[in-house]
Amino acid sequence: YPFNSTLAFVSLPSVLQQCFPPQGLNQTPPRVQFQFYAIPWLFGSQKGQTLNTFVVSASVTNASCPIKDLAEDVEVTLHHLIPNTLYKKVECVYWNFSKNGQGDWDDYGCRQNNSNSKYTTCLCDHLTHFGVLLDVSRTQLDPANEHILTIITYLGCGVSSLFLGITVLTYTAFRKLRRDYPSQILINLSLALLGLNLVFLVNSWLSSWGVYPLCVAVASTLHYFLLASFTWMGLEAVNMYFALVKVFNTYVPAYILKFCVLGWFVVVLIQIRRMRANSPAGTSSGVMQDLKGVASLTLLLGLTWTIGFFSWGPARIVLLYLFSGFNSLQLFIFFFHCLMKENVRKQWRIHLCFGRFRLEEHS
Repeated sequence: YPFNSTLAFVSLPSVLQQCFPPQGLNQTPPRVQFQFYAIPWLFGSQKGQTLNTFVVSASVTNASCPIKDLAEDVEVTLHHLIPNTLYKKVECVYWNFSKNGQGDWDDYGCRQNNSNSKYTTCLCDHLTHFGVLLDVSRTQLDPANEHILTIITYLGCGVSSLFLGITVLTYTAFRKLRRDYPSQILINLSLALLGLNLVFLVNSWLSSWGVYPLCVAVASTLHYFLLASFTWMGLEAVNMYFALVKVFNTYVPAYILKFCVLGWFVVVLIQIRRMRANSPAGTSSGVMQDLKGVASLTLLLGLTWTIGFFSWGPARIVLLYLFSGFNSLQLFIFFFHCLMKENVRKQWRIHLCFGRFRLEEHS
């Protein structure tokens, strides 16, 4: 076992002796050689990753068989040059001299066993030049912006939970609103998003108890509701495709390809635009109406999540604010599908309003 101050530690498996040839006359005995490289920049680094350990190599001279695909792993423990206090992603690699023509880091046959802020232990099935790469592409936010984004996220999830609950109650309480498939899909999507928001809001509180089974249960539930939300967004897109594209066209070329995520957005919007262009004269239509449809589709199909994929570079902070705002404020579903729909407002006035605001059921 390595001491606390050890920079590199290599433990060789006993199966290595199988590659030691029997001693013969005038034959050089096999030797295990170790080399330590204290200058990390002798080896290159990959984009978004940096070498965070010294490099150590192990090899056997005059071996009777190649030292690879070993039945038992070689254990390598390397000390971090920079303490990984933020527990960023680390990767166990070795220097492959034949990769990319001039050599490069490779992870074939190596895997991470455990890692903490000071050390990483790797397991490999061959002898080579070992090192550990640190992922530096995800830089930590400064405390001020992180605090503001946290407040935005929690406030957004809280407000969204309230209005998602109102949306679910509205569509389940009034039978006339949930007769068609889009309304039923909307109810399920709202339920999935409501569950996701509620579990996210209590996640930190429950994890502070330090009960491992509870943490696993909460993480699994959160993951389930997130997958359920994306699934219902996809079903919403499929339903729109069938309702607006498949119905109006007898033959649809590249039918399967149009089920791609990009096609679900784009194809539906094109069809909506065609319907508006072919609408009778005198029918009200305008840019604002189209923008409302685009905004509703963007939020309903979860396309605002794509902002997260571009949250890097100089505009990272701005995009993170947009990502937190759009994806925590699902009250837009209530806005577009309750507040702005005439049949929903009509049901509210029939069953919930009094006096001059009340509307008779058959009016």
